[in-house]
Amino acid sequence: MKKWNEWTKKQKMTLGIVVACVVVGGAVGTNVYAKNQHQQAVTQALETIKKEKLTLEQLQKAVDELRDKENPNFLAKEVDLKALDSIQKQIDQLKAEHKNDSLSEVAKENKEVVTILDEVESNVKAVNYQLMTQNKVTQLFTVNDKEQVIAGTDFNLELPTADDLTLADIEAVVTATKNEAKLVTIPKSTDEKKSWELAIESLIKEAEKQVTEINDLIEVISKWFDKENKPVDTVKRDDLKAIEKRINNLKNQKVKEGLSVKWKQVNEAVVKKEKAEADKKAKETGGKVEQKADGTFEVTTPQDKPQNVASNDAGTTNQDTGYQGNQGGGYNPPATNNGGNNNSGGGSVTPPTNNGGGQNPGNNGGNNNGGNNNGGGGNVTPPAHTCPTAPYATAAEAEAAGFAAGAKEVVANAVICDFDGKLVGWTYTITAYWD
Repeated sequence: MKKWNEWTKKQKMTLGIVVACVVVGGAVGTNVYAKNQHQQAVTQALETIKKEKLTLEQLQKAVDELRDKENPNFLAKEVDLKALDSIQKQIDQLKAEHKNDSLSEVAKENKEVVTILDEVESNVKAVNYQLMTQNKVTQLFTVNDKEQVIAGTDFNLELPTADDLTLADIEAVVTATKNEAKLVTIPKSTDEKKSWELAIESLIKEAEKQVTEINDLIEVISKWFDKENKPVDTVKRDDLKAIEKRINNLKNQKVKEGLSVKWKQVNEAVVKKEKAEADKKAKETGGKVEQKADGTFEVTTPQDKPQNVASNDAGTTNQDTGYQGNQGGGYNPPATNNGGNNNSGGGSVTPPTNNGGGQNPGNNGGNNNGGNNNGGGGNVTPPAHTCPTAPYATAAEAEAAGFAAGAKEVVANAVICDFDGKLVGWTYTITAYWD
């Protein structure tokens, strides 16, 4: 083989041209290959972005299903927790797989994917927040299997608060929910007068109202017991009635029953005191204790009862009954009057002789022309009444006399005048003797 220096000039030029062609051809081939690879990367990126958008669109529809269809500001009545968990896992997977490509050709599409992904994740966070808030608010109340504090657009303000709930418990719920609310965006309500936020606020206020009323009642009733935890008997009737009404209006059954027991203890103490005072007064006055419809007691004595004695202008009982005569000689009832003869004839019975003055027209020829029996307007003097006597002036004197007679138990009896109803005095009855 010839050495390089043995090659002719023409041979060297030919070799140089061949080498140059090989180099240029290789460079061109490499550039074409690189171009093809780049185009494939762009195409693949666009395909991936398209799939991601489709997935996110499906996830957003799934999130929408968790909300009320008519007013998406509220959650659906039944939120599928498994579906919510699945949505969150798919979002996490997309975030892990999605690459923020630096390819300028897909920058716009890539940005759209990131925006949609953030929106879907934000909507999921809002649902989770609302679920968390509803669960916390539900714990403020007592509910059975058929009741719900809030379901869809409906919320119940008639439920009783949970047993032993405190204002501090409520405040903790308020603080936690407010802090979380700053991190989410809830769809706006389609009804200006009704929103999920207002519903939650109303429920919290209802819980605060009930707990405050319970605390107030506990404080009031606790003051009705002394240091030895015994009920006092100095509570006014009006206060008892007012507190009883408030207790009956409580929704929490446990508290209602407990306060009712304490109220009854105080009421019994007050009634016992009032009854003792009424008995004492009745004993002193000879009256009778009666319990009125409102539960209070009153003492009635014979003096308190109206007397059915009709008096005329002269202060005497008018016995003129106004009997009318009859044809053929009727009977005029006996009466002492100031008239003369009772009748003018006609076969009527003649009443007792009067004291003179005036006549009773009576029956004239068989007809009563006078109309009323008493033509002279005479008044009858009522018969004299005598009140019984009593050996003792007071009930204490009567009891003392009974004990002095050897009695073990004595009952003082009031002596009342039947005519005027007044207390005459006292006597006693021995109900037990010493053995």
